[in-house]
Amino acid sequence: MNTINQQVVTARKEVAPRLREIVEQARKCVGALGDLANAAIEIDGATGPLMESIEQCRGRLNAIAERAQLRFERYDTGLISIAIGGIEKSGKTTLLKTLTGIEDLPAAKERCTAVCCEIIYDQTQSAFDLEFHSVTEFCQGVLLPLIQRFDMALGEDNADLRIRVAPDSLEEFAALALPSLGRFVPQTKSWLYLRDLTDLQQNLAEVRHLANTAPRRALQLQELRQWVANSNDPKVKARVATVARCTIRTRFEGGSDNLRWIDTPGVDDPSPLARERSLRTIGRDADLLVVATMPEGKPDPVENFADFWTSIHNLPDEISLMDRLLIVLNWNQNADPTGEAINKHHQILSPGLGNIFCGPLQANSPQDVARFMDDVNRHLAANLASQDARVIERLENDMKSCLADVRTSVFDKARRLSPADASQSDVETSLLLDWFHRTSGSGQEEGFWPRLRELFGEAVETVPKSKRVSAAQADLDAIFRKHAGETQARLPKETDMRVMRGRTAGEPPITAYMQDFARGPFSDLVNALAQQVREFGPIVQQAILDVLKDAGLGPMLDDASAPAALQSLCTRFAESRWKPDEDNRVLMALEELAGLQQSLQYVYRWEMRAAINFLSPLHWNRDRAVDDLAALFEQGGGQKDAQDLRDFFKANRIPGLQESDETHAAVFESICKFALLGIRSVLSGSRCRLENIADDFIRDFQIRLTFGNATEQAWRNLVAPQRGALLAPEVSAIRAASKKILRFRAAVDELGRCLP
Repeated sequence: MNTINQQVVTARKEVAPRLREIVEQARKCVGALGDLANAAIEIDGATGPLMESIEQCRGRLNAIAERAQLRFERYDTGLISIAIGGIEKSGKTTLLKTLTGIEDLPAAKERCTAVCCEIIYDQTQSAFDLEFHSVTEFCQGVLLPLIQRFDMALGEDNADLRIRVAPDSLEEFAALALPSLGRFVPQTKSWLYLRDLTDLQQNLAEVRHLANTAPRRALQLQELRQWVANSNDPKVKARVATVARCTIRTRFEGGSDNLRWIDTPGVDDPSPLARERSLRTIGRDADLLVVATMPEGKPDPVENFADFWTSIHNLPDEISLMDRLLIVLNWNQNADPTGEAINKHHQILSPGLGNIFCGPLQANSPQDVARFMDDVNRHLAANLASQDARVIERLENDMKSCLADVRTSVFDKARRLSPADASQSDVETSLLLDWFHRTSGSGQEEGFWPRLRELFGEAVETVPKSKRVSAAQADLDAIFRKHAGETQARLPKETDMRVMRGRTAGEPPITAYMQDFARGPFSDLVNALAQQVREFGPIVQQAILDVLKDAGLGPMLDDASAPAALQSLCTRFAESRWKPDEDNRVLMALEELAGLQQSLQYVYRWEMRAAINFLSPLHWNRDRAVDDLAALFEQGGGQKDAQDLRDFFKANRIPGLQESDETHAAVFESICKFALLGIRSVLSGSRCRLENIADDFIRDFQIRLTFGNATEQAWRNLVAPQRGALLAPEVSAIRAASKKILRFRAAVDELGRCLP
């Protein structure tokens, strides 16, 4: 009988070092994260978001290491695991008995295998090892699935019979009041689950005897059935339920050190434990899944096979099981002498599955099974190398993604944290209080808070009248003059109206020009003005930024443009707040200041809306459009312009299609003149002069950032976590003397060395 293809084994061994590198890197990083967590726990203020990020990253890295280690153990030795799965009584164990010649494998007319059995080639032994569940594993992996499936099988009509307690110990399970079996119809799902629970409860002495016990080694194969086979004896069922793993070590036909067979219970076994064991083992350990199926009288795949098919589709793994699958068409010649049922079964399963079928063959025929092994080797030679490459690529990508998250969510956070030793916090707090507000020997107030108030008082007087503000206003006025002149020069003449009339048959030419002109020169004018006002924003931002810097926040401010520096300051304050969900009035004011450019731009656009709306043929000849524009004139002191506007529209209207091109041009010129006057009134009005805007903003932020006891406390809350940056020399000297801080910094540095 053929053995495993050695070329496949060699190829697998060659890629194993890449898996070892993943495991080593993950474990090294997990260790560094653990050291950082231990160091952070000792430090005041370092146990919140940082610890949460550490635990999340450790969990992800441990999962990657576990997945890679499982693969490495197989790849390094060239071991290839082939699981035999499928529904009950499909010939799985019979196939394995024929393959290996191990007669002690449990097989019978009824469903038999209840525990996954690994078969490992060993020339020196003929025995098996057992590992048992711990009590916790038994409660979570045996009892809880049974209870959950029992509750699901009841349906809504019998919801009052549900078992609403999940026992965490054998004592709790012993005290659990189970419903009576007599209330259920025998052999229904709920009856079967409840019967298993009842049998386990009545035989807890056997469970207590075996759970948490040491593995049993080198048991004789003749004893295998009593540990891994289904039984109607409740005591034996309890014993089998405690077995977590069975490993058969023996010499067998066609065996080698590189081949491991795995026999699984039928996945339609009424015992949910057996089903979950099968699926978990297949998903975790199988390089190749051989699905045995044996149709007899009814060739259609039965419901249980369909359920199994759905389950293996959904098993989590680096590679879908559908990509490492063979289907054995196990032919029972006695039940299907002509092969009609097996052929129909093949036809039903074939669509969409490709060439993944073996057989038909008879599981008890050595010749047929030898042909099956040839198919296995062909499948492995064609697919296993590429599958292994995809596994490693997936693990490497997951590792890169996780390490990137470690850097941003742990390493960078830890470096910014600059934590204080709890034993030194009083000294640091005293330093910060002195920095924030103190009284000199002469009784004069000094420190950040009084200095901030003083500097804002000076800024209120100087900033609005500064050369930068005056120059920005001059630039704004110049832009208006330039664009206004260009706009007037582009106004359509009588000949233009005549050309437009020819293009827009049935529509007055003035209407078409209004639609086009409002989107053209006037749009350019408004955009140019809004952009210039937007550029004025950094002048105010820089003035307030200078106040903050001179008051004492200089060490926290980046050497960047005013908007970027303010945004960085806001982000830093927000990330270090003691109470992240609590509103802070100072931070809210600073965040609004950081968005000042956009706010100014939209304010100017809003102020000029009446002039722009006036150009629309849908609005200009309505009373409201005239009134809105007249009000805009009056706000800027242009009462005469407002009266001229009203007088004009009492005497005029939009020319009709029959009126002359000269009339159309003259009326359109007046409309554009009034629109330009409206924009000019916005620029000349006192409320929109940049000097007044600067004055308004400086005074507003002076009040919001320097007035009141609540504001003073808000500043204290923001700067307290930043004392390491604000008082760097003094605080560094304090922290350098702390062994706890040194451990923390060393742990951060070590984590950095683990990262790419």
